[in-house]
Formats: sequence, C-alpha cells, structure tokens
Amino acid sequence: MSPDVIRAAIGHWPHILPALGVPPEFLTNRHGPCPGCGGKDRYRFDNKDGRGTFVCGGGGDNLTGDGFDLLMHIHGWTRQEAFQAVKEYLGLASTLPPRETAERPPEAPRQAPAQGSTGDYAKAIWAKVNRDDSVVRLHPYCIKKGITWAAGAGRGPASGSVIGRNADCLIIPIRDISTDAVVAVQCINAEGQKQSFGTIRGHAFICGNTLDKDIPWFVCEGWADAVSIVFHAHHGNAATFACMGHQFDLVAQTVAEHFAPKRLVILEDAP
Repeated sequence: MSPDVIRAAIGHWPHILPALGVPPEFLTNRHGPCPGCGGKDRYRFDNKDGRGTFVCGGGGDNLTGDGFDLLMHIHGWTRQEAFQAVKEYLGLASTLPPRETAERPPEAPRQAPAQGSTGDYAKAIWAKVNRDDSVVRLHPYCIKKGITWAAGAGRGPASGSVIGRNADCLIIPIRDISTDAVVAVQCINAEGQKQSFGTIRGHAFICGNTLDKDIPWFVCEGWADAVSIVFHAHHGNAATFACMGHQFDLVAQTVAEHFAPKRLVILEDAP
C-alpha cells in the first residue's frame, strides 16, 4: 500500500466511509451494533488520530483496525480492494510518484461530500449499471414483480451492510425532481433486501410522461409500484413519482411546485 494514500486519508474518514457504503450512524464513538458482524452492542468508531479506527467485540475477541480494516470488515473486501476504493475516492493518481518526488506532500483529495452523505457512492454505482432490458428484466426482483423490461432501472454490483458485498442488485435512480439529476440510488439485491445511498428525502424515482399536465399524476412509495401504475394501470399515459420511503407530502409538494399538474394523487398503499 502506498503511504501517500494512507497519509491522504487521515482526517477524511468521516467522509470516505459513508461515500463507500458505511452508514453514517455507525461512525460514532459510543458502543452500538456492528455494521460488519451484526453484533448488538460491542462496536464503536473512535477514529484515533484521524485514521478511521474502530473496535468490535461482537465476535468474542476484540477486532481493531483503521479505516481500511473497517471497509474490509463491513464489505468483506481484501485489503487491496479497500485500498483501491479509498484511492479512487481521494482522486489520487493510479501510479506512484517518482522516487525523487515521493517526499512531496500528497495530492490533495477531491472535495469531500457533506458529512454523512453517500451521494458520491450512489453516483458511482449508477454510472456503471447495465440498463439493457434483456439484462435488467432477468434480475430476481424484476421476475418477482412481473416487470419484463428495465423500466428506468439498471443492474449492477453494490456493497452495503444490508445488501451484502458486491451484491447483484437492481439499481433504482432517485432524482432531484427539479433538475432530474440522479442524487441517490436504491439497491435491491436478489433476496429483495433494499439499501439506499445518497439523500432520498424529497427526491424520487420519476416514471412516465411529465409533459402532459392533464393525464393522471401520482406519488407512490416504490419503483415497482410506480412502474405498475404508469404502464399497467394507465398504459403509459400517466406520471408517477416514487419517493422510496414515506415522505409523500414532501415529494407531492415539490412535484406540485415544479410541474403544476392539474391533479396529483398520493397513493400510500399503491396497488
């Protein structure tokens, strides 16, 4: 491992770890459940000297290490995989500096996201998905829901404490309603377990025709509901916003202010 990457990561772990799929609620220096082994109350993130250090006693013997070790513990990565992920996040060059310049200060990391944000990881996942109908429709979750095409989603690997390491996931883009930019993703593994990365509050998966203000407009909870409403119930002649949670009123307010449809229906229990 290059010492430049290790040095560059010091002090940045509270940003690096959430961006690489570690939920921010696990980055506190008090005992609680472990995101890696599932222990109930013997894990804490103490971040000594800014090195991302942690302690976990959930397996019986204390496991300690730095931020790289924590990524390995949570995602099941090798140390090289953890090192490479951190190096890419920091935006460091893929090659080591020449011997004569190795003592120069390391390249400054790219601007870190706000603490607790996993938006960078979400965008990285979405950038690499396969969106072909023939690939997405064969994901077990699509088969279970009877959806036979991509329906705005993608398919690819993602890692998280809920979905597992390098899980084969259906990837749902969650967009800023006002700009249509992808700000988060919801990842659904083959068993149907869901984990979101990025900020989902007030944002939504957008489905259907948002140009016609006279057709039916809806706010619902999930991707499958949105697709079913638009293409099964209304044969493509509707607009639906899936909020991936329970912020129906907030999403509805944003949709009303930005699009001004003639009528907007909130379906908390979509068919």
